[in-house]
This record gives sequence, structure tokens and C-alpha cells, in this order.
Amino acid sequence: MFSKNKEERQIPAFSTRSDAFDYLMTELVCDGVDVEEAAQRAAAFADIVAKNKGLPDLPEKPKSTIEKGVGYLQQVLVIKKEHPEIWELLAGIAGGAIGAFVGVKNVDPPAEMPEPLDFSTME
Repeated sequence: MFSKNKEERQIPAFSTRSDAFDYLMTELVCDGVDVEEAAQRAAAFADIVAKNKGLPDLPEKPKSTIEKGVGYLQQVLVIKKEHPEIWELLAGIAGGAIGAFVGVKNVDPPAEMPEPLDFSTME
């Protein structure tokens, strides 16, 4: 009933409009369609896919370390503002964990130091 020899084609998941355009453009050019016509058809396809899936036009540029840090800080501040009870719980857990790592120093009292030698009275 179903042939196992039949090659199944799968449309990849697109993350941007440009991914959808590149996919169809490549497929059409490989199938022998004129480049200009392929570009027009790929642009129309990419517009439809991007509109229906809410995709951005281009991939998001990589963030620097500072931008990532600011993003994480903003997320923490939102959690602190919107859920103060969770923030207090997390702060308590973090304080307990830090206390466990630091721990109580097991300091023995210093041993009594012997009296210093008096060289003038020595024989």
C-alpha cells in the first residue's frame, strides 16, 4: 500500500522570514526555475509564512555579555516586583546555601604559649 522507497520531503521549521525565503529560493532554482521568477515566488512565500507564523524578518543579532547580564537582571527585578513571596523564599535559600558553604569555622582556642626564654638567666 505504502512504498518505502518513496522519498519523503519535509519542510523545515523556519525561525525568520529570510529562512523561508532562502528555502524556497534554493528549491526553485534547483528545480530549474528562472532566478528572477524564483525570487518573486520565494518572496511571496516568505511573506505568507512570516505573517502567519509571526516571524521576524532577520535573525536576532547575538547579544554581548553586558546585554545578556542586563536582560537577566531585568528578569530578576520583574520576579522580585511581581512575586515578593517567592523572592523572599529564594533569598532565604541562597543565604542558607552560602552559609552552608562558608560554614562555621572550627577554630580551636590557641594553645598556651610557653613563657619566652630568658637568655640572661640561662646557664
